Amino acid sequence: MRVCRFYLFVNLRIIVYSIYLANNFFLEFFNKAVIIEVMLNAFRTKHAKKVLWVLAGVIILVFVFFGAPSIFNDPSHQVIGMISGSKIRRSDFDRYFTMSRLFFYPQMISDSKIKITNEQIATKAWEFLVLDKKADLEQIAVTTEDLVQAIQKTPYFLRDGKFDKEYYYGFLKHGLPQLGLYLQPADFEKYIQTMLKIEKLEDKFITSKINITDSDLLSVYKKANQKAIITYIVTPFEKVKPTISVSQQAITDNYANNKEKFRVPSQVKFNYVTIDDSHPDRDKILRATTKTALLENISEKFSLEIKETGFLTEKDPIPGLGWEQLVTETAFSLTPNVMSPPIQIRGKVVLIEKKEVKESYIPELQEIFDLVKSDLKDQLALEKIKETAQKLLTTINENKVKSLKEVAIDQSLSQLKVTEQFGYNDYIEGLGLDKTVSDLIFSLSKGEIHNEYLLLLKGAYIIQLTDLTEVDNDLFEKEKPSYFINAYKRDYILKKLSFLTALESELDLKILLIQ
Repeated sequence: MRVCRFYLFVNLRIIVYSIYLANNFFLEFFNKAVIIEVMLNAFRTKHAKKVLWVLAGVIILVFVFFGAPSIFNDPSHQVIGMISGSKIRRSDFDRYFTMSRLFFYPQMISDSKIKITNEQIATKAWEFLVLDKKADLEQIAVTTEDLVQAIQKTPYFLRDGKFDKEYYYGFLKHGLPQLGLYLQPADFEKYIQTMLKIEKLEDKFITSKINITDSDLLSVYKKANQKAIITYIVTPFEKVKPTISVSQQAITDNYANNKEKFRVPSQVKFNYVTIDDSHPDRDKILRATTKTALLENISEKFSLEIKETGFLTEKDPIPGLGWEQLVTETAFSLTPNVMSPPIQIRGKVVLIEKKEVKESYIPELQEIFDLVKSDLKDQLALEKIKETAQKLLTTINENKVKSLKEVAIDQSLSQLKVTEQFGYNDYIEGLGLDKTVSDLIFSLSKGEIHNEYLLLLKGAYIIQLTDLTEVDNDLFEKEKPSYFINAYKRDYILKKLSFLTALESELDLKILLIQ
């Protein structure tokens, strides 16, 4: 048995997909006042809570199981995790997996094009498990009256605006079986009771802390609608670096004083095979890995191609797999020529076998002379760029310059440029796409020259806001409700992420790999 660290993050692919779902489903359901969330939504009375629960139906906060073989493949792996020092058994987890399937029920039946994977269901189940545990620690309870009211106000069970038992029992008898769920009313109600308990927990730690003010909404509106034009003076690295000369002794000193900077990290070479989750013999192959320690045996028996890598650091992409840091980290930890346990990554399982390791080392100067020389020139160019930008700023301030176009610049080092009109979220000509830069630009007043230079990858910039479009207050008031929704979504996601991240540490959550 070995312990796999249990990380929490929002997977980019799923977030992008979730945003797509939100854009396409949210307004439709909201405008119809039919807020779909499994068995819970209709009794939300506050506008904000309607927003929250539709959002919750399409945003998946993902716990990722690094290196863990799929828990759905081998029922004999009974203990699948630890929480607060206690074992999480398969039977414990199955309850939350079923609850997760209930959670996704509306999406599963509303559009056949929407595919909810086992991975998504499982990660939501882990979220439910963690939140339920925290709710118990907080002694949060749900009364029978709470449960009855929730069910009686659920849209699925209403006929002419009133609760209808036939609809209720019909849903259990005919609706849920579409997902392979066969639940008695008492069992179904226990799941709803747990969801209500989790809702109360979120009310206490998340939703009650969301406060959207008019000022917040105006800020979001400006970012979506205002356009700016800037004038800037840039002193770029590409112009300054070629002007820098360095001596042999300076290069030698740079190497001697900064040897760790030039250290080559450890590298590993390994072989691997992949088994797609859709492979017809996937389970048979995984069972076979318990009977041999050689990758070659698995390859020959199941006609799997063995692929070889060159030497890779932990941060290098793997040929054929891309950036899978866990796979490379596992390769470093293996005994040479011994096959790894199955490693589950997205859509496939990977088996690896370490061949060779190159330990970290510092090359001799003659091996990396050009690199050390370039590094020294970068350092000196940076100092010259900062010095040049500061002198320009001093001139601007002393002469009370009103426009950067009035400033005399050394054309061999610096350039004056004016951008086209751009928005907060747009790529800025010559500066790139950078939230920090956009925040700075849109905080300036029209005509204002920023009182400090901005140091970016390309060089040092002195920026003046040349033009900024005005806010249409009437249009803002008209569109304020939709901006409230977006602002609420954003705050809910950020606060829930923060809460779940803290819980992961507080409850000492782990996944156990049982091989």
